[in-house]
Amino acid sequence: MKSIKSFLLGLSLSVLLIAGVAGAVGVNSGGFGTPILAFPVGSELMIGASTPLTDSGGVLTLQNVDIIDATTEATIESAIDTLANLTSIQGQTVSITGTTTINQDVSTIGTPTFSGATISNEIIIGSSSPLSDSAGVLTLQNVDIIDATTEITIESAIDTLGDITFSGVIQKTPSSDIPLSSGTGIIITNGIMRVTGENQAVLLGATPTIADAADGVCAIIMGTSDTNYVRLQDADTVGSTGLALTATGQELGKGDSINLCYDLADDLWYEISYSDI
Repeated sequence: MKSIKSFLLGLSLSVLLIAGVAGAVGVNSGGFGTPILAFPVGSELMIGASTPLTDSGGVLTLQNVDIIDATTEATIESAIDTLANLTSIQGQTVSITGTTTINQDVSTIGTPTFSGATISNEIIIGSSSPLSDSAGVLTLQNVDIIDATTEITIESAIDTLGDITFSGVIQKTPSSDIPLSSGTGIIITNGIMRVTGENQAVLLGATPTIADAADGVCAIIMGTSDTNYVRLQDADTVGSTGLALTATGQELGKGDSINLCYDLADDLWYEISYSDI
């Protein structure tokens, strides 16, 4: 018995082999040092009913971790903080709660959605920077095209403004010269409509002489020829012309103009002013 005991002590507990179902497990004390568990390739470690560590061909997988304590969380976060580049985050949705500061440029592939995000400085889409911030002042910029929906939204917002103040010149784009015959009506397409008789002076008799427009639309009709002038007729003189003029008729020679506004309720173009050059 004494010789066997001496023999075992001589081993210094260097290696203890335990035979199990999953294979051999080596316990190496390193001569009374820190013991090391050695599992063969393809093994797994079970703690309670969980298997947190498995090996497949030398590839170790950490798995089935339900809770991370504060120390481990701090260790992982510290490791991520030291990464030179975080190249990708796999998956469809990434949710970040609280305040997150990103000090580098962010590039996305596909169609990202940022909900409730606070972005400092600017956003770049493609090669354009449509939004930028300077000390809390947001600038919408570099917009080349506005789609129909956005255009309607902007126009609707402008329509609800009580007063609009212009510091510069209001420019109305005139039409090209429009030749008119006696039965031709005028359709308002520009703020200034340039008209002339078709190869002769013309007394307009179309009913209505000017096509109906939206309520409150105003336009200037300007003549471009003294020879081929155009004459408008008042509705009280010739029924159904749709014109409420201050005279029985107004003649538009070269440079002459009349300013009219449409009233939807009365279905009439009212003369606001007339200029005979």
